[in-house]
Amino acid sequence: MVAKKPSAPAAKLTKAVFGPAATVFEKLQKLDEARAKLDESRQDLLESAKSELLARGQAVVAELKTLGFTYALIEPAKKSHHKQEKGESGIRERAKPQVMCPICKFHTAPQDHDRRSHRNQVLKAPFDAAELARRGLTRI
Repeated sequence: MVAKKPSAPAAKLTKAVFGPAATVFEKLQKLDEARAKLDESRQDLLESAKSELLARGQAVVAELKTLGFTYALIEPAKKSHHKQEKGESGIRERAKPQVMCPICKFHTAPQDHDRRSHRNQVLKAPFDAAELARRGLTRI
């Protein structure tokens, strides 16, 4: 079997799409330059629109003041972009004291228990092995 040679338009298309890396790099540089120019013009437009709207707003506030109302145009403070670490909620958790239960007189794992754990007992007594297993605790 003989491999077919691609037609002339297909060959031109592949050369245009998969040209040398230098031309692709040049195209990327031109796109970056165009993007930078667009960003600058966007920033200029935003600044001019903001200044026009602020002037209009200050005129309205001045009119309100002449009528006896007190208003002010203020820009809110920007929030910090400090990223919290995973698991950090911004709210401090209460520190749990590392004290042994005054009734059982021993520590447990994975967490300590305290007098509140015994509130359902009529006669307050240390937990036995079966009760500790039921609660998922082990004696340390």
